[in-house]
Amino acid sequence: LITADKGEIIFEKDPYTPRYPASTTKILTVLLGIMMVEDLNQTVTVTETAMDIPSDSSTMGLKTGEEIRFIDVLYGTMLMSGNDGANVIAETVSGSIPAFVELMNQTAEMIGCVNTHFVNAHGYHDDNHYTTAYDLALITREAMKNDTFRQISSTVTYTIPKTNLQRSRTITTKSEYMLSGSDEKPNKYYFPDATGVKAGSHSHSGYCFVGSASRDGVDLISVVLFTGKRARWADTIKLMNYGFSQYVSVTPQELYQMNPITIET
Repeated sequence: LITADKGEIIFEKDPYTPRYPASTTKILTVLLGIMMVEDLNQTVTVTETAMDIPSDSSTMGLKTGEEIRFIDVLYGTMLMSGNDGANVIAETVSGSIPAFVELMNQTAEMIGCVNTHFVNAHGYHDDNHYTTAYDLALITREAMKNDTFRQISSTVTYTIPKTNLQRSRTITTKSEYMLSGSDEKPNKYYFPDATGVKAGSHSHSGYCFVGSASRDGVDLISVVLFTGKRARWADTIKLMNYGFSQYVSVTPQELYQMNPITIET
């Protein structure tokens, strides 16, 4: 658990232990897509190589030859954890997936991640694809500085317009446990202060969640790796509530009023 503004560590447990990040990998993939592509509304074409993903992958339902706006691919990759979308981002940014993965590793190193190595754009398991809770927090801190990324990561539902091969469709985030809830549809893991970010899971990584939350001017980022399906939500809420209990945001004026000082000259 870290503060978003200064990156101060509030709580840590095994923060530097290498673990498999699963689809939380897509945080960096989507961030690079936003940063490296000038026109997010441009139309891109889904290639056969982008659709070359394992059969049990999570997808956003793209089709080979589909012409779709790049911004819609970003939303689909983030909300539906689409491995197909992640590959489209990779090819759009770097021309090929291997070149994009090289960019991912260069960017991670630049951010300060010393225990991270990526081999794909989406996080499907590979023994050489790993990171740590601390490194993921650093990556997410950078991502949350970007207005477009914050908008995408906090979105619960999004409508992808009609393409040349598919009708318009509405998608829902896989992080809805943290981001959505109401009196009509009670959800014990709903966290009103949550602002994102990304869930992930597979048999080698366990269940993961990288979260962000904001309360009274304090912004926090949490990373929970290798836990249970529901525990990732419960642990995130515990971390966030603990963090908010440790920090208070005050203005200079409020600070002065706590301890007024009069100076006579």
